[in-house]
Order: sequence, then structure tokens, then C-alpha cells
Amino acid sequence: MAHYRLNDFLKLSPEERRQKTFSNVNEKRFYGKRNFSKEEITTYLTLNELDSSRKLVDFRKDNEPTVYDCVKAFGSWKETKREVFGSGLGDMDDMLNGEPECDAEYLVKVIIENNLSTWREYLEARKKRPDIIPSSHQIRKNWKRFSDLINFAEAYSIKHVAVSFLVLKRKLGRIPTKKDCEEAGINLERVMETFGGKREFDTFIKNMELIQNAIKE
Repeated sequence: MAHYRLNDFLKLSPEERRQKTFSNVNEKRFYGKRNFSKEEITTYLTLNELDSSRKLVDFRKDNEPTVYDCVKAFGSWKETKREVFGSGLGDMDDMLNGEPECDAEYLVKVIIENNLSTWREYLEARKKRPDIIPSSHQIRKNWKRFSDLINFAEAYSIKHVAVSFLVLKRKLGRIPTKKDCEEAGINLERVMETFGGKREFDTFIKNMELIQNAIKE
């Protein structure tokens, strides 16, 4: 699958998401294929949030993965959910001791500081550090949906890094190097990946400076 920014992807309709999911160099190989790999099925299910067999049946079109394809690849639908979405870990997650006090902001910081981007990663992190990582109940309570939390954390992280980069640039009187950013605790590489590269990030920073200068004037 070609690289698409998450925020842009989530703005698309289900039909547009489907087209983006399969718009890669292997498109002709993918369409009409009946033996889908685990990777292809995982991409299809997660990007379209098809976490139940009913959702999959209602959503899919001809030549796209079926419940049978999932069972054939993973062994059963239950195993498909477990591997793709971490289904079955959630109950264990809420039973773990050491529930930390938290709010919506705390959860955002947890996502950013632990570099979590999938539900499965979150549940695995919760198993390792239940004293720091809140339960799935707290996500439902504060954010309703895990995807909403992830999207906000991504946007917040980008803004925070961009502002920190500008502050460091003014402090140094020059464009910060990679080493400068690392010493200042700025995770520049992750943000550049989101923007699609250094050129796109530099353009974003330049536009932010223009806006800030215009506000000052």
C-alpha cells in the first residue's frame, strides 16, 4: 500500500478508503486474488476498522477478502481478531492491577511518549506497565474510540514538535541539526515521516514562521 497521511486517509469515504488501500504497485496482483496473505488481510481489516465478521460481510465488495479468506489465513475468525486487533487481550487488560489515575490529556501523553500507534501495541504496553498505561476502560471513558485518541495524539505530537523546532531554531540562530534536535528531546524523524519527507516538513515550518510573523505585525 502506498503511503498516505493518516489524517487525510480518515477524511475519505469508505469507498475512497478502499481504493487507497489497494492503490499500490501490486494492484493487479491483489485484485481477483483468492489467496490473500496475512499482511494483506491485516491491512484491509485495520484500515477499514472491520473488527467483526458482520462488518466485513456488509463492507466488502467482489474480489476483496471474505470471512472465509480470514479463516483460511489465520485458522479461525477468533484468531484473526486476536492477531489483527488484539481481541481477547482486552478482558485481560481490564483485569490487571495498578490502574493509574488519568484523564484525556494523560492518555495522549501515554500514546506519544511510548510511541504507540496500534491497539495491539497499546494492550501489550498495558500488560508490561499497568501502573503507567491505563486500561481500555479509560480509553472508552475519555475518548470513546481508540482511533480518536490516536488521531489526536498524532496531531498534537506534530504541533508540539514543530513549535519546539521553531523555538530551538530561534535560540540557536540557525537551522537545528539532527544532533541539536536529539539533545533537545525533539523526535524529528517521526514527524518527517508523517509529512512525507524533509522538504515537506521544511515547507510547513516556513509557513508557520510566516504566520507567526504576520501575527506579530
